[in-house]
Amino acid sequence: MWRLSVLVVCVAVISAGPVQQMTVEEHSLAATEQWSNSFSKSDSEAPKDEIKLPEGKVSMEPVIEAAPPVVEAKTEVKEVVQEVLSEKKMEEGISNSTAALKIPTAPPMPSDVSSVDMVIAVTTMRRWTHDRQPSPYLYLTELINGVEDYLTDEQRKHVSYMLYNVDKEPEKHVEVSQLKNKLGDRMEVLVKAPQKPPSEQEQEAKVALHYSDGITREITRQTAEWISGETRDATNLLFEARKRAPYVLFLEDDVKPTQSVISKLNNYVAELKVADKNDWFMIDLYTPKIDWGRNPLHVNRLERYDYECCTQAMLFRSDRLLDMLLFETLHPSNPLDDNIRDFSREDYANRGVYALVPNGFEHIGRHSSNPEKSSDTVEHQSINFVP
Repeated sequence: MWRLSVLVVCVAVISAGPVQQMTVEEHSLAATEQWSNSFSKSDSEAPKDEIKLPEGKVSMEPVIEAAPPVVEAKTEVKEVVQEVLSEKKMEEGISNSTAALKIPTAPPMPSDVSSVDMVIAVTTMRRWTHDRQPSPYLYLTELINGVEDYLTDEQRKHVSYMLYNVDKEPEKHVEVSQLKNKLGDRMEVLVKAPQKPPSEQEQEAKVALHYSDGITREITRQTAEWISGETRDATNLLFEARKRAPYVLFLEDDVKPTQSVISKLNNYVAELKVADKNDWFMIDLYTPKIDWGRNPLHVNRLERYDYECCTQAMLFRSDRLLDMLLFETLHPSNPLDDNIRDFSREDYANRGVYALVPNGFEHIGRHSSNPEKSSDTVEHQSINFVP
């Protein structure tokens, strides 16, 4: 994950004009308008839709389609955002009926956390060496097997998987189809709609990245789109996954789980409940060993964690996830981890983050979906991981 407090993409061919002032509600709905068509059964090519943001920022939202007959697509995002805003108005004393709600709400939190219902959501695509050769590592297969092999028969009744295949040529990402064949109905597969590939000239066009410290760096447009694409893909996947179970375990596909990670995670959720700590919306399962940020190395079990960085592994409560996704639509140019950090600090009392230590997952990815990011070393690793 590249660290950007603010991502601003400046391409010579793009000129952003003044943007009309909008209310929070209008901004939210505008930022999610193209989400309303984010799942489609059509195999036709889906163009990118450009969203106007505050001057100087451009966001290209992807269109997603389900892969029949694996999953039946639905178009519900706009209605969800409208309902969230309606609920907030009701809290302020404004009467607004929700009888016509068509969206399935997040399942209720179970009373028995020892066998919680959980969906494991993973964004995935093929990875490449720095010289643009297919990676020899089967990160996704090793991840799923590393979780599945330690599940008890009872846990398998409560754990399902959702893979979001965002590869530009999804049929060539054979790990996905192999895992689907193995796990059958317990695995749901979503496929990103095909998009027109940029020309070689467009890929090599230089893009300026402006950092909050005033530094500007030039990278290729291909790399810039890869960075922003990671955020959009994760957000879209989380929106769908939250409907499937009361807990969403979000994972990047290049992490290694500790043995019996689901049992350890269930036990930690139970510990939080016994300790009467019900203020959390996220549990951090991969804490990076970094030397920047506010309190990146202060991590204690059952204590609030001042989350700073990285989205390799996180457990979300579905009943509190939608507010975070709405926050994301209001800050679409920020990386996902920046938005999680800012969201949690905006309302400290009700948006707690805790961390499982030792961590439940380790970051092992040397090869990236972007060849320019691949190397012989791992970019960052866990502060405390026991295999």
